[in-house]
Amino acid sequence: MELKDWIKGHQGTIKILILFILLTALMTYPLILHLTDHLPDNLGDPLLNTWILAWDVHQIFTDPINLFNANIFHPHQRTLAYSEHLIGSSLLAMPIILFTKNVILAYNFVFLFSFFVSALGMFLLVRHLTGYSWPAFISALIFAFCPYRFAHLAHLQLLTIQWLPFAFLYLHKFVNQFKYRHLILAITFYVLQCLSCGYYALFTTVFIACFLLLNIKKDFFAWQNIKSFILLSLITVSLLFPLFYPYMKLKKDWGFKRSLEEIIPFSADVQSYLRVSTENKLYGAILADPGNSIEKTLFPGLVCLCLAVLGIIGFMCRGRQLNPKLTEHLPLSSVQGKITFLRNPMVYYLLTAFLAFLFSLGPLIHIHTTYKDLIMGPYALLYNLIPGFDGLRVPARFGIFTMFALSTLAGYGASILLRIKGNTKKKLLLCLIPGLILLEYYSGPIHLVSVNNAEGIPPVYGWLAKQKEDFAIIELPITDLWHETPYMYYSTYHWKKLVNGYSGYYPPLYYYLKDRMVLFPGSEFLRDLQSLGVRYIIWHSQPYPPDWIKWIKGQIGEMDSSLALVEQFGSDYIYELAPVLYPTPSVPSISLVNIGWEVEGSIFDHDAFYAIDDVLKTRWSAQVPQRPGTWFLVDLGKKHPVSGLRIHLERYVTDYPRGYKLEVSTDKQVWKLVKKEKAALPPLLSFALHHKNPIFEIYFPAQEARYLKITQTGSDPVHFWSIPELEILTPLHPW
Repeated sequence: MELKDWIKGHQGTIKILILFILLTALMTYPLILHLTDHLPDNLGDPLLNTWILAWDVHQIFTDPINLFNANIFHPHQRTLAYSEHLIGSSLLAMPIILFTKNVILAYNFVFLFSFFVSALGMFLLVRHLTGYSWPAFISALIFAFCPYRFAHLAHLQLLTIQWLPFAFLYLHKFVNQFKYRHLILAITFYVLQCLSCGYYALFTTVFIACFLLLNIKKDFFAWQNIKSFILLSLITVSLLFPLFYPYMKLKKDWGFKRSLEEIIPFSADVQSYLRVSTENKLYGAILADPGNSIEKTLFPGLVCLCLAVLGIIGFMCRGRQLNPKLTEHLPLSSVQGKITFLRNPMVYYLLTAFLAFLFSLGPLIHIHTTYKDLIMGPYALLYNLIPGFDGLRVPARFGIFTMFALSTLAGYGASILLRIKGNTKKKLLLCLIPGLILLEYYSGPIHLVSVNNAEGIPPVYGWLAKQKEDFAIIELPITDLWHETPYMYYSTYHWKKLVNGYSGYYPPLYYYLKDRMVLFPGSEFLRDLQSLGVRYIIWHSQPYPPDWIKWIKGQIGEMDSSLALVEQFGSDYIYELAPVLYPTPSVPSISLVNIGWEVEGSIFDHDAFYAIDDVLKTRWSAQVPQRPGTWFLVDLGKKHPVSGLRIHLERYVTDYPRGYKLEVSTDKQVWKLVKKEKAALPPLLSFALHHKNPIFEIYFPAQEARYLKITQTGSDPVHFWSIPELEILTPLHPW
């Protein structure tokens, strides 16, 4: 078929798509006027998601294997999985990013696309179910522009639900006609939806499973059909698994899990379905949530509710055959007695609306925000039984699936209105209802924030982009978490590794560094950064008071060569940090088995055994702030070749010795100094890679020794010196 013929055959659909695009421009005005240099709502999540789109496209073309090893929260791995990966949206943004180099334009395209394609998908779905275009148009307006969406203008991943109606459209066609091209299309749109939002991936899977349970017929269970379905399922899993495995791995390694207590405040209550955002022009003054919680603005609108109720009443009347005219527009299968009641689409969407409503209420069903328990909700079953749900924080987001079902039911109700007699009344009503829906939902003009594009980025980032090497940087100050998103956005112009970051989860090391930032430019903070391999510190002095700026510059001027000014661009300073060597074994080594070891401590000697008891939860500790002279001694029982030791710190990452000397002896009389550090390197890299058990490492040339003695030479005004578990190393090969 030629393109001209295809366009001619789909003129109606193309016209309705153009209308949806125009309505999207109206409902999101004035974004259409600022596509290249403004973002909707704020600079928090929109900038985060802008960075994600840019990172995805960049990495797909440079190093797709390391897609999840993003350039934030250095030196952690799989940091893209701290939030949504947005691969589905990145595929849409990719042509714009590649041809215009403007990621803001790409973000805004995906943002607007989610509205008008959601409308188109719902239009096609309801037109298929009812056989009429006007009810389908009503359903499309409700689903595309409902208050839930305008409450989440900052959350691109929650707006991109446009593939859901298409998935269900082809599922309906598949169960009715049993053509595999319909099943393939349904799976394609399901995969696209899963790749657009992790929340909706889980939610959609639940409701598609319910749909198949209600609608699969006996014919499906023929062996040939089962084989085909298994094959398609394996293909689907093979497409999705690589993009969701990093989340599973992070959950296992880091324990990323939401407790029920954390989930309850982010659950909807019954009153949430009477709430809109404060920006809603019609209801904002009377129905806005008192706590201004965007997660609890789930009001469907009066027109939607009335039409949905009308559709339900029409369905019930049809069931009793009270008025056949009310149901002659429904699919033939729904009015023939041989088809079971449960397979009627109305039954499924009623069930979906009810279940999504209950799930949105979270683990405990309650009326309002006082959280007075009424009954344990079914969401607790999802949380405990289905993998992935224990990682979600906001059950209230099930509300969009309530809207999806209500939109469909409203389409059935609108189709009944087509039976009204009298052309004048009918035409008036058909014009009035869409206008009332848009009036109920209008929240414009939406708030926009300005963002620098390529022509307006600060020159410091242009300098970084010109540096060909790959290295790590930290940008200061680190204040509130949203302050990090501009750093991430500007990193799309240079792609250097950032210690900074903003996401749905934060590694413990980030908070550690954020707290210690106030020490800048103190030697301890610089030592922290050196241990992480940071090469440059980008200091934005503009937020600091003038006296503080003067003091910091004075401190830097008095320092040795560990910190050197490289460039200055106005109030932005680039300092290069001297590199350090991270401890590495002098020879391949293995752990020496503890047979008859004895230990001593200069203080709290009675606890010294805890350092070698093979139990990380116990420890020897000096139990006073670190000071020179404290020592810990190990007697190996006999002479052994030794090449190093490791102090396993468990949760006491700050209790490493600030300075030390390590001596060995064969007779406890004559001691040989084998290693000495005036300012020991913090074990932060180990903490980043093995946060449950960071290790402080000391290596030296292999020596024969029976006794090892480590003596504290540094000091710390706050932190103790602790040894939860001590490991002695011996050369792997004879020396």
